[in-house]
Amino acid sequence: MISSRLSGDHDIEAKPFLPIQVVVIGASIGSGHTSAALELQRRLENDGVNTEYHDILDALPILIRIMLRELYAPLVTFAPLLFSWLMVAWEIESSWMIQVGLWTASDRRVLAWIQDKQAIVTTHAIATQIVGRLKDRAKHDVPIASYHCDAGIHPLQLHHSVSLNLVPASIAALACRSYGHGATVIAPLVRPRFREPIHDLTRCRLKESLRLCSSAPVIILAAGSLGIGNIVGTVHDILREMDTARLLVPR
Repeated sequence: MISSRLSGDHDIEAKPFLPIQVVVIGASIGSGHTSAALELQRRLENDGVNTEYHDILDALPILIRIMLRELYAPLVTFAPLLFSWLMVAWEIESSWMIQVGLWTASDRRVLAWIQDKQAIVTTHAIATQIVGRLKDRAKHDVPIASYHCDAGIHPLQLHHSVSLNLVPASIAALACRSYGHGATVIAPLVRPRFREPIHDLTRCRLKESLRLCSSAPVIILAAGSLGIGNIVGTVHDILREMDTARLLVPR
């Protein structure tokens, strides 16, 4: 059963803590995975669930940690073709890059995080693969849920030991199913200020500033905080099919 804190958009007053302990494991790569993990922690604690947060990079050797944390943005920005090649290579589960990450992870540290917990929630593929591998090796029997921050799903984000995949959009659920995994759509894990109602006058002024006052359809093209993907090609494809659409590409 999914908590109302996940499926709804409202907030409730904090409750006394229940005898339940959850660990949320994210990764400080990019900008969304940590934010989603901390928002989930906030919601669970408001529901009275004792929740810890850990960064999976802290379980990796310092050299690999620095490479993942510090080189991710430059790689996407200045070497997008190399980044694209890595994404394709990572689709192969036996890829040496995946194995290096799994072999070098500190099992002891991760197992210490999940000890005495009733559930694990991951918000990044590396965390999902590591805790899933540990479960395969019978190192723990804690149920695993995975929250996927993006509408696009990569095979590396999925693991057969995960009991529940939570996604922010129906297209992500379809992608999970295409890879043979079930998925449940929930409201995006964003902070309360993103769910505050907007006054009609404010909305009108915002639309005017973006030149969206016509009846033309509005399309928002999400490319992440770093603008990942073939944005120009995608824009051309959209406008070829809907040449009257207003297209926004937020960053």
